[in-house]
Amino acid sequence: MSFVSTDIILQIKKLPDSPGVYIFKDSKEQVLYVGKAKSLKKRVASYARYSEEFKIVSLQESAFFLEVKIVKTELAALLLEAKLIQAFQPKLNVLLKVGHPFYYFLFTKDKVPKFLLARDTKQKGFYVGPFLNKTAARDIFEFLTKIFSLRICKSRISNGCLYYHLGQCSGFCMKDFNMDRYLKNFNTVKKLCQEGPRKFIKKSWQRIEMLNSELRFEEAEELNDQIVALKSYSHAWQEAKSFVQLSQNNSFAQHIWMYDKNLDLIMIFSGDQQHIKRQKTIFLQEIQEQDFAANILELQMFDFYRDNPAADVIFTSFKTSQSDMLKDFVSKLQRKSIELMAFDPSAKDNALILNFCKELFDQETKKILDFPFYLQNILSLPAPAFKIDCFDISHHQDLSIVGACVRYEFGQFNTQKFRLFKVRQTSTPNDYLSLQEVVLRRYSGKDKEDVPDLILIDGGKGQLSSVVKILPQFTMASLAKREERVFRPEIQLQNAENKELLSKDGYKLDLLSPADIILTSIRDRTHNFVINFHRRSKNKIEE
Repeated sequence: MSFVSTDIILQIKKLPDSPGVYIFKDSKEQVLYVGKAKSLKKRVASYARYSEEFKIVSLQESAFFLEVKIVKTELAALLLEAKLIQAFQPKLNVLLKVGHPFYYFLFTKDKVPKFLLARDTKQKGFYVGPFLNKTAARDIFEFLTKIFSLRICKSRISNGCLYYHLGQCSGFCMKDFNMDRYLKNFNTVKKLCQEGPRKFIKKSWQRIEMLNSELRFEEAEELNDQIVALKSYSHAWQEAKSFVQLSQNNSFAQHIWMYDKNLDLIMIFSGDQQHIKRQKTIFLQEIQEQDFAANILELQMFDFYRDNPAADVIFTSFKTSQSDMLKDFVSKLQRKSIELMAFDPSAKDNALILNFCKELFDQETKKILDFPFYLQNILSLPAPAFKIDCFDISHHQDLSIVGACVRYEFGQFNTQKFRLFKVRQTSTPNDYLSLQEVVLRRYSGKDKEDVPDLILIDGGKGQLSSVVKILPQFTMASLAKREERVFRPEIQLQNAENKELLSKDGYKLDLLSPADIILTSIRDRTHNFVINFHRRSKNKIEE
């Protein structure tokens, strides 16, 4: 049985057994997905078979056209794939589906210039960045906008808006808007972002001395307040200081790739002799198999440096059989030379940073191994969460309403305990009623005794409370997707110290923390599982 169009099947049969790039397009010939292959024939044929992977199901439903570009080498395929992804930004290429993976500070060139947070560099103006840590970049942007009163209102208010009276708005909303003062603050922030806080503060102290000597005490006091505020916010600036100015070819001196075979994960660290930080965690069990000569570990390096600036020196704790290909890939794509070295903490030249990196890696992997206890601690659970069941509902204002349950236990997904449900009791979309039905059915009949340590609901406080009503004896939590916050029902927290936080504001996940990433991966696996089932159920109804 085929799951793609007849035309695509005919094309696949004619594909050569050679390297290249394949492009799936929708009915309007918009690019959906770009992929690379060592063998076009074998790789593209895999999309015609049954799969529960979200990307493949989406392509099977939406792809109308297939285009292939044959190249001579695997390196050429890697380079062409990278360039096509950058050019078309296909929505199903997961790494780039939301645009550029960085934030920038934008200083526009408008008549009244604006200080903005941007995801790309398409708009005219002066850019600072990109910032690798999005959360810290957003925090600094909001901080600078507030402290230097750079907010620009869209409406006119004669007496000024609330933010103006709080000292956070430029006063653009008022008739007597002080353009000179605004431009002064605007240029101050621009200079601060260019120089960094340390250099800016040093120069500001010199200016304060000059202002005091000229008896301009109010200006000196205002500048002093800004310095105090900057110092108090140094932690966020430290988080985001690791930005990379692509245009100036400025990058981290070193990247360290660490691999744990038992956990099947990679952690990427960035740093120099003074600073080091974890940049990314990759769980390999969630990566689809590829047919390239490079192993799955090396393929992550190609994908990473397709989207991120490479460091001058790259250390790996695993063997690289395609190091020359990776060097050529970076050289041609980013126009820079890199050095690949084996991870060896005993090496004199890099002993300090590599040993520090190893300590961090050991700490983070321990958090993953202690994940059940970690969850017990942060969520005030009565016991460690060795077994987790996650539930989600899917509908799209139609008659096909389905639910799914995914089991994660002892550090891995147990597909034998995955469950799918067609909702029976309600014919109109109602998440609360649907969740109640699905959860009750999951723990009835032969599965009655198969109770997890934690039930995780994909949703917010409303979805969580609806399920707690019917099964109050089960330990539960919910994970809201947009805010990435975990909530716990107040009734189950009893005497927990963080009772109010968990029930009202929730626990905000750190998406750089491997342990927190596990929680989102459980939620995402459940979401993709139910979405795929819903689409197939809907197609059967339409047939």
